[in-house]
Amino acid sequence: MKKIRYIVSVLLLIALCGCQTAVEIVPEYNATANTQDMDGIVITASRDDNNFEQTYLGYKEGTEHYDFAAQRVADVENKYNCKIEFIVDPDFGSRIIQMVAAGTPYVDFAVMTRYEETFSRSGMLTPLSYLSDYIDIYDFEKWGRPNTFTQLVWNNEIYGVIPVTWPEYYFTIVDFPLISNTDAIQDSGYPDPREYVENGEWTRQKLEECVNSYYHKEGDKVHYGISMYKPHFYDMALRASGIRMAEKINGRWVSGIHSEAGLEALTWASKFCTETCKDTINNSDNSTQPALDAFCNGESSLLLMHSNYAFASNSQYQNVVSYEVENFGILPFPLGPGMEYGRWVGQYERTPNVLFFPLIANYTEPAAIVANDIFEPFDAYSTPDALKDFYSKNVFFDERDTAVIMEMLKNCNYNFLEEGMRYITEQCASGFTNIAEILESNEDKYQDLVDRYVAPAYESIEAIFGEQ
Repeated sequence: MKKIRYIVSVLLLIALCGCQTAVEIVPEYNATANTQDMDGIVITASRDDNNFEQTYLGYKEGTEHYDFAAQRVADVENKYNCKIEFIVDPDFGSRIIQMVAAGTPYVDFAVMTRYEETFSRSGMLTPLSYLSDYIDIYDFEKWGRPNTFTQLVWNNEIYGVIPVTWPEYYFTIVDFPLISNTDAIQDSGYPDPREYVENGEWTRQKLEECVNSYYHKEGDKVHYGISMYKPHFYDMALRASGIRMAEKINGRWVSGIHSEAGLEALTWASKFCTETCKDTINNSDNSTQPALDAFCNGESSLLLMHSNYAFASNSQYQNVVSYEVENFGILPFPLGPGMEYGRWVGQYERTPNVLFFPLIANYTEPAAIVANDIFEPFDAYSTPDALKDFYSKNVFFDERDTAVIMEMLKNCNYNFLEEGMRYITEQCASGFTNIAEILESNEDKYQDLVDRYVAPAYESIEAIFGEQ
């Protein structure tokens, strides 16, 4: 058994407290994974859900999953003779920084709805290598795969995992599937666009044809082919061409966007938005709400949107496609030149539902033990196939939807949005059509971001999990 007793230099504490002395972290309680009696200790946890009073670990009150989660926690409390108290704190992200800086325990573990990009770099979380007796980061079926860990690593350590076997905890990480209003499309005389995907016809050209065909106008009422926030479209054009934020060339990480493939992808996206489908796009300057509203109100046949606004049941979202649209379908973004058909890709802006352990806590090891047990699969979804079956029958309308999302999830990558790496696609979406000039003028800026943020994250993933 590992006892957590180590000395760490916490840069955050130095910055905030002016302290030059290393901080020694010694948990007050020592436990093993076989311990059944924790002597009635109270383990404190948080989930940053704005409507926590009406949910339990992210599930709505009155739902089966709410009952499953509540029963699981009760079973773990009984097994270990402990009490797990969940605090209500929608400002948890800022609060935990303040508490760690003050050297004050706040919670023993947390599940954060939207992980802050600075957390792993801040020095305020416990590296999971120190909890490897209890949390097996290589159990990918339970905790997620390396391509979804990019925000969770730094300096060759990983600081969080995702309880992927709990319904909706994982697949909402993958952003920007194309969502179709199946009934509206078929009522207009067109086939279900899933058929194009299934028949090997889902290409850039087919998407262009669909967007233009679905557009129609009756008097002052306009029905658009697609509603979207244009930078999302440019982002996905890059991802669908196999472009990551950085690629290693001759031993050095360089910007992946600044490549021939990046130029080609952005040039195609620019032509799509400014020429080919110019009049059939319902575009929004806001990244989510207007495009979502247009689709839910029946004003467009296709939508490019974050997954969690499409089919998550989490109560934090006021408008969700699955509540508003009678019959929706999930389509992948068509692939660029040279990509393998069917290897659909996605991206993510923030990692959802991350389990982590603050650096300063009362009961770090017991918290890891109980969290590991809490996030075992529910009995109803004890295997990955059972979970996929649930999605196909209860979340989506078709098994093909589940297959697309799972493939996108397998191939998705973090887009470093919060670190400033959407600047180029925002410039493209603002009407600048000289793509080569945009790329050239931002090459130094992007290389600096690669050196500061992307390369350290990719190097950490490789150090922990091997070359990806």
